[in-house]
Amino acid sequence: MLETLDIDRFRGCEELHIGDLAHVNLIVGRNNSGKTTVLEAIHLLMSAGDPYVLFRSMARRGERHSDENRSRSQYFYDTSHLFHGHKLAEDSGFSIGGTDLHTGRSRWLRCDLENTDSPVLFDESSEEFDNNDLEGQELALKFEGVPDVVMPSLPITPRGAISSDYTRRFPRRAVELELPVEFITTDIASADSLMRVWRDVVLTDEEDLITDALSILEPAIERVAILGDEYPQRLPSRTGVLVKVRGYTQPIPLGSMGEGMWRMLLMSLALVRSANGFLLIDEIDTGLHHSVMRQMWTLVSQTASRLHVQVFATTHSNDCVDALASVLRTKDLKGHAALHRIEKDKKYSVRYSEEEIIEAAAHGAEVR
Repeated sequence: MLETLDIDRFRGCEELHIGDLAHVNLIVGRNNSGKTTVLEAIHLLMSAGDPYVLFRSMARRGERHSDENRSRSQYFYDTSHLFHGHKLAEDSGFSIGGTDLHTGRSRWLRCDLENTDSPVLFDESSEEFDNNDLEGQELALKFEGVPDVVMPSLPITPRGAISSDYTRRFPRRAVELELPVEFITTDIASADSLMRVWRDVVLTDEEDLITDALSILEPAIERVAILGDEYPQRLPSRTGVLVKVRGYTQPIPLGSMGEGMWRMLLMSLALVRSANGFLLIDEIDTGLHHSVMRQMWTLVSQTASRLHVQVFATTHSNDCVDALASVLRTKDLKGHAALHRIEKDKKYSVRYSEEEIIEAAAHGAEVR
């Protein structure tokens, strides 16, 4: 479990320190203050620089290179946005670090630009070059860190882009990550990912967790089923997820019951998959009415405690903060939760303890 987090020159965070992390952490702040960047930093740190994590981050943000999308099957993503200031230069680099609460050990990851003798992957000699201080150099992203990061450097084009084709061909690490980490974004998760999790859950004690999560929104739900297990890659995201609802003779597609249902399914599955690790949730209140947020926090906090999951979530909603305060009043999260407010260009977050969260909610104080 992380006790502290330090981010240096990663995306919009020039320098940020978040201390005294809890079991459940709610991160608030204005738009473009860096809330999602904090989640991405934790994801990259705990996955030890997995290039797929980096690539998915660029794809999610739509950071395609404007001049290098040459075919429908191959995309180029602009790596300059990974670095503070959105520019590649000789000193471009970022670092992410943290300390473990129980062991006191440090964990860190650093990414730098390096010159490489690797063969250039793409012939771009005919294209105009737009990073003059790096012209003529063969470049790569180099990762190093503790625990040891064992992976080759990632070649980038002279214009600072990385190819989706190269990422698909990049060999996955043969060893498992030290700790599991799951990231729920505001995008829809792929069906094959859900299938893999469901196979671990079905006919186990954790299957009831899934039903309980959906019952928060619709108490008449009795059973959940995900079909098409043999060919998950052929299914679009929400096809094949059905629920049995009391009073109806036919199963009902989950997608027909609203965005909140899908969100609760993702959250409950991710909690199971991140046991003894980390769960990152961007905009945790997405699709949820304020009247059910207290139950959502109870489900997340109790399950996270039972499965030893450290949770990091973001929100823009005061209703979400008020619901957290309501759960804290019942002592369901006593000693296990904190709110951290971050502000653009501020080096340190502002931490609200459980008592301060309750007090702020009681007086309608703005903490976002």
